[in-house]
Amino acid sequence: MLFRSDQVVHNTLFIVGHFHQMALEGIGFAIITATYAWLPEFTGKKLYSDRMGRWHVWLTFTFANLNSIIWMDQGIHGAPRRYSVVPHHWNSLNEWAVPVTFILVLSQLLFAWNIIQTIRGKGENRTVVSWQQAAPAVIAKTVVLAGLLGAII
Repeated sequence: MLFRSDQVVHNTLFIVGHFHQMALEGIGFAIITATYAWLPEFTGKKLYSDRMGRWHVWLTFTFANLNSIIWMDQGIHGAPRRYSVVPHHWNSLNEWAVPVTFILVLSQLLFAWNIIQTIRGKGENRTVVSWQQAAPAVIAKTVVLAGLLGAII
């Protein structure tokens, strides 16, 4: 008989963990990356702290994965979703999830502080090429790449 994973993980915490992993690490990191890359370009101000940004990204990556892994492990072992309190024999991993989630939230405070200080202009002064000056070159490259992609497809 064939093993079908959808029967094993259907309606378990695995689905919750996988969704949060894809949402936070897919969509969330796209937003975080865009903010770190383009905020200095849009404001013309240097990022307040590159080191703080690296700490934020690595802490978020590590603890978001840990948080998702805890849920996925519980789901693989049959923990049901849509329960406000998980049945007792799956509760031991929830005790690990609390500090993991707390550190994940604290790492987002690094992001907020870095962005606020950047907007306030607290970073080192440097000349940043304004996005308005770079826009024609970016638009031209995008049009060329879109045309090449369209020709290939």
